Amino acid sequence: DIAGNVWEWVSSFYLPYPYDARYGREDLEGDGNRTLRGGSWLEGAPFIRVASRHSDDPASWSYNIGFRCALTP
Repeated sequence: DIAGNVWEWVSSFYLPYPYDARYGREDLEGDGNRTLRGGSWLEGAPFIRVASRHSDDPASWSYNIGFRCALTP
């Protein structure tokens, strides 16, 4: 259910593919734009899929950006 409601923040920096963990993409302390996934109702059908990526400053807000709470058991 990640696609179509609002863009959802993920912890990774927004960097080009291919993915390589050595690039520091998962550094939680660093500054820079983070990745948003899933598209939102505002974007239209081509973007409403889990593979859709967008980036933004984590300090910004919008009514079509949200987050998902998760707990590791």
